[in-house]
Amino acid sequence: MAIGTRGAADAADESTRNAISEFGGWDTGAGLKKAHAHWDTQVKRLMARLDTEKANLRSTSVRFTDQDITTGQGFIPLQSRVNGI
Repeated sequence: MAIGTRGAADAADESTRNAISEFGGWDTGAGLKKAHAHWDTQVKRLMARLDTEKANLRSTSVRFTDQDITTGQGFIPLQSRVNGI
């Protein structure tokens, strides 16, 4: 997911930089530049949040797997001394 998000951010960055240069000297260019800086900050926060959530999901997966194995081991029948007689 993060690779797709990063690719989308990079594509938008390129388009926005082109628009800023095209509108250079105009109020529109200055507004785009300010909005782009704000948007870039938001993208960085989003990427950090996604990285954190990805790590948390992996940790949860490991914990569920460990719990599942532990629970399964509780159902393994005990060997009796009577077995094999």
